Amino acid sequence: MSIGTALILAGGFGTRLVETIGGSIPKPMAMVNQKPFLEYLLLYLKSQGIENVIILCHYKHEKIVDHFNEGDKFGLKIKYIIEDEPLGTGGALINAARIIKDKFFFVFNGDSIFITSLSPLLKLHNTMNGICTMALKELDDTGRYGRVTLDGNRIIGYQEKKIFEKGLINSGVYIINKQLFVDMHFPQTCSFEDVILPKLLEDNFLYGQIMSGNFIDIGIPESYQKSQSLLQGWLAKNTGY
Repeated sequence: MSIGTALILAGGFGTRLVETIGGSIPKPMAMVNQKPFLEYLLLYLKSQGIENVIILCHYKHEKIVDHFNEGDKFGLKIKYIIEDEPLGTGGALINAARIIKDKFFFVFNGDSIFITSLSPLLKLHNTMNGICTMALKELDDTGRYGRVTLDGNRIIGYQEKKIFEKGLINSGVYIINKQLFVDMHFPQTCSFEDVILPKLLEDNFLYGQIMSGNFIDIGIPESYQKSQSLLQGWLAKNTGY
């Protein structure tokens, strides 16, 4: 039984990776050990009990659709929302929330994977009756990521990037109640990180769960190269593929 629906943000252009992967594919389709990075993420979701996935696409979306189709090969049910014009991460979620029937949904970035159990995140979200619950990872250098300050499990501070010291980062993994987009009104085109998260923080609706596990992203050439070794052997060990 599926634990919920996952939305994957996969509309980015991958500007910083153009010289590494070329400009003919969307960033989540960058090859890691002869497989698209997005394939690792989908199989991770399957291993966590998520079977229903909606991929939010824009740039070169046909590359994603043609490879994954309806998800049968991966034991998933995959749907697509294709943006004619980029809506930003916030706009993409607002647009997708309209077709979600469940009370809440999971959100993942198509260019990162946090290999961790989703159970603690889901437990906290249900316990706190949360609006938005964020998976947090401790790193020695938080410079490239949103930095989070906690009081218990309530997020009381959020700063976007450029703090180059040890701390907690926003892993880009969330559980969000659909009601958020009914009760609050946001621009149809906006950034989730720059517009919606600050509002949730202001209204004390933002919770965080510190989680262990490998956090892997392919946002820049250095981290993309690192992902090759980090994900080598992971499929066979953890998913049976």
